[in-house]
Amino acid sequence: MKPYTFMYGAVPWPADITTLQLYAPVCLEENPELAVLIGQWRQALADAPIRLVEDRWLHVTLEMISDAPAGDIDAGERAALAEAVREALSGTPVYEGRAGSALAYESGALIDISPAAPLVAVHQALRQAVHAVRGPDSTGYRVPKPHLSLGYATAEADSDPWQRALRRVDPNGAPLRLTQVDLVEVGVDQTAGQLWWDQVASVPLHVD
Repeated sequence: MKPYTFMYGAVPWPADITTLQLYAPVCLEENPELAVLIGQWRQALADAPIRLVEDRWLHVTLEMISDAPAGDIDAGERAALAEAVREALSGTPVYEGRAGSALAYESGALIDISPAAPLVAVHQALRQAVHAVRGPDSTGYRVPKPHLSLGYATAEADSDPWQRALRRVDPNGAPLRLTQVDLVEVGVDQTAGQLWWDQVASVPLHVD
């Protein structure tokens, strides 16, 4: 485990800029079983050199717009992005899956999500939508396998003790329901291992 570096496209995130990203926020009120497990996982990591993510910032990253800082993308362009996202997600169902187990390794701690395929498909649709508005060079960020970040490492440490602590919590995870995709303006503090955002637009997923 070593201090986590937030990335802006393929390079470390520069200081004092924000970016536009596409997140699926995780509402713990809609996921009560997961809320219980997250509380237990946080307790297991209480002494770890990890900055735990607050409830309000829990999310699944689906895409990043990395060709320009958010401050350089005006209201008209943001509206075009939001509309493209709405069109791309038209008819896309609410995600129903599972979250867990929780894992500790180099970046800090995260919660695995399965099945991954529906969220990968959402990512691909969103990438096409962003490219339609801003061109093929607008998304340099390598979006990893879908997961929920539980916390970001702030110092070097052996991750094995924390993985053992996490494994003592229910390894089967909990149901996960994701009901919307948000276009957000995100800021980070590299030193503190923290991120935050303001919502720009929200697109609900389809409920049968």
